[in-house]
Formats: sequence, structure tokens, C-alpha cells
Amino acid sequence: MKGDHVNPKRVLEEAYKNTNSKGSSTTCIITLNSVKNTIVAANVGDSGFLLIRKGKITYKSPIQQRGFGCPYQLGNCNSDNPSVAQEMELNIEKDDILMVGTDEMLDNIFESEIEELVERAIDQKLKAEELASQIGNIDLYNSFDRFADTPYARASEGRHKGGKIDDITVVVAYIQ
Repeated sequence: MKGDHVNPKRVLEEAYKNTNSKGSSTTCIITLNSVKNTIVAANVGDSGFLLIRKGKITYKSPIQQRGFGCPYQLGNCNSDNPSVAQEMELNIEKDDILMVGTDEMLDNIFESEIEELVERAIDQKLKAEELASQIGNIDLYNSFDRFADTPYARASEGRHKGGKIDDITVVVAYIQ
């Protein structure tokens, strides 16, 4: 049916209800409503996304955490549940860039660096997966640098130096 789109919070609720595995995770689910020219997101914790327009970050999803390094998480053992998910709907335009990832996407690389990489990617006509790979590789390199100036180290107010080693996921989509 034209105009219908998948509701990301309903996807999250169904996945949560049907998961029996032990553990917990942050999550970010985004769907595209091409009729309304919007993206619709459900986000839990410190995974998240950036909306980039003309090379500049115009939106950064908010982080949900109880304190530094303690994000909300979905799980089946003393964890949060889908009711805590932040829901948002944002207008999109042709040539916008959507960047989605785990918290490491922004823990080990500054937003200004991402904007520079996006500008270069646009100039060089890189594919979305090539831009995602570049950002992921820089994140990985910085995560192992014990002396790197990183957003995570700055946010820790002196409790942590250098990069943060953790899983790194970066997905990039070009809006056509």
C-alpha cells in the first residue's frame, strides 16, 4: 500500500519479544518514508545516527545514558525494554547522507573530522560503503591509540586517555 512504511519501534518491540539470547545491546533502527520524504528512527542507548546535508551535520541523535559509559541497553537480564526507545522523524532531502553506527562511530572520531571526510567523499564521488569503510578504519586506528585526542577521552573528564576499544559499526546511506 503506497505511503506505508515500517514502524521502527514496532520492529524493535517484536525483536525484543522474540529474542531468547543472553546479553544486551544498544540499538538504532531507521526506516525511510519516501512518500513523506522522512526518516523515522527508534534509538536506545548510545548507538545512533547523523544526518548530513551539504557536508555538514544537521542532526545527531541524542544519547540515552544513566551516567558516563552506562548507556541504556535492551536485554533479557536486568536491562531496559523497548518502551525507553527515543522515537524521531526527520525531513530528508535529495543528496543528504545518513550515517548510522554504534557508539564507537563517534567515540573515536570528532564530528568535524567526519564532515571533512564527507566533503572529500563527495568531491571524489566515493560510494557509501567506501565512506563507511574510511570512517570505520579511522575509528579502529584511533581506538588503539592510547594517546589520541578523542571525543570519548574528552567526555571522560580525565578518567580515560586515548581511544576506546569496542565494536565498531558504521553504515552510510546516500539519499537519492
